[in-house]
Amino acid sequence: MDASKLPEFELANESDDAGWKPEDGWSGIMPGRSTVEQVFAVLGQPDEHSEMANGDCFDFKGGLIRITILSGQSAISKIWLSGDLSDGNLIPATLEEAVCCFGKLNATKRDAMHAQIFERPGVRVACNPSEPRLSIRWLELYEY
Repeated sequence: MDASKLPEFELANESDDAGWKPEDGWSGIMPGRSTVEQVFAVLGQPDEHSEMANGDCFDFKGGLIRITILSGQSAISKIWLSGDLSDGNLIPATLEEAVCCFGKLNATKRDAMHAQIFERPGVRVACNPSEPRLSIRWLELYEY
């Protein structure tokens, strides 16, 4: 997959809390709506396919992008995006940029790697709490 062919992530006006909606998805991929075939049309063939107890996951771009589909479902349930994609402006780089894109994100918990998790329905962001700008470690869009 050529990352240069993916659209850059656009920052909305900071005061626009409703700029992004879960049905907007990412790069034309929408959890709860997009099928695996539609994902392949956008990202190309996956680098890896893994069967899970409750479905399948597909890794793209060396594992920087992961798509999950649950057993018995026709649409994907989740898109996981590595924070490394912010280097190419494919996702926001910091919590501040994520708030500009997604609107208000509420702090919830820390993950197993001690990242601070922020979320709102349809989006979850993990930030590095030891960095002043709270850089994004990973971002997840999901069907809710």
